[in-house]
Amino acid sequence: MRWLQNMGAFVTNPMPLDPAQQLRFDVLNEDREHVLAELREQDWTPTIGVVHMRFHHDELVPCTTFEIALPSDPPVMQQNRVIPKDDGKRERQHSHETEAIVNEWYGMKKR
Repeated sequence: MRWLQNMGAFVTNPMPLDPAQQLRFDVLNEDREHVLAELREQDWTPTIGVVHMRFHHDELVPCTTFEIALPSDPPVMQQNRVIPKDDGKRERQHSHETEAIVNEWYGMKKR
């Protein structure tokens, strides 16, 4: 979308793009050849839609709507990671600072 906009095209689809739709964009007729050449360099083959008028800088100018069929996203890979359970067999390790704080707290509670 941004790449097309930087070339002067106007993306007309709502974003994010629905996977079942093609990317639709308008190109002013004066910019059409430049945008189509850039698309062909990237191996895109846009299909021509409708030729119509569009307001641009407070003027009504001719433009053409094109569509590009984007490849669908690859399927999401399922994670097969298992979080090991703490079955209490391993001893908890505390730092000396932690032990001092716990001892101080329990000592204060007994008073």
